Amino acid sequence: MRAGGRQNLDDEDGIRELPQRCANALPGYGGGDNLSLALSHKAGSMIGKAARLLGIVFVAVGILGFVPQATPNGLLLGIFPVSTWHNVAHLVLGLWGLSVGASFAGAVRYMRSLTAIYALLAVLGLIASTSNLFGVIPLHGPDVWLHAGLAVVAAYFGFGPPSRGGVVVA
Repeated sequence: MRAGGRQNLDDEDGIRELPQRCANALPGYGGGDNLSLALSHKAGSMIGKAARLLGIVFVAVGILGFVPQATPNGLLLGIFPVSTWHNVAHLVLGLWGLSVGASFAGAVRYMRSLTAIYALLAVLGLIASTSNLFGVIPLHGPDVWLHAGLAVVAAYFGFGPPSRGGVVVA
């Protein structure tokens, strides 16, 4: 302790107690064994970084979709089918990820939403009558596997250990 009763920032024990003290100060937490460590800086920054990274990738893909040289024959990078609405959807999802990346709860909601969205898009891409999302957004071919992979990655962050603030729930 410093003079005047202030906590010395170099005091490791005081630093370790900080999440508990912060949680005790929040209404409804009250500490105890049920303490959610959603305040965990390490886990919060991990899921936030993932949300921001996906946001950057989605914005980049959305922009590239409008560049004719990057979309020969309507295929992004010559592989993935795209359309104007597909590009707009990527831009919206990207801006959403960038906007919630600083918030632990926002990043968790974003990842959980992406899980549902991309799992649904992967399934729709497998069904012949919906593989072009009613003539608006192409979902067929390599997009199916990309969407399924994105759903798995988002599920890890949205429902796995990063979403629990580093706490493994038994």
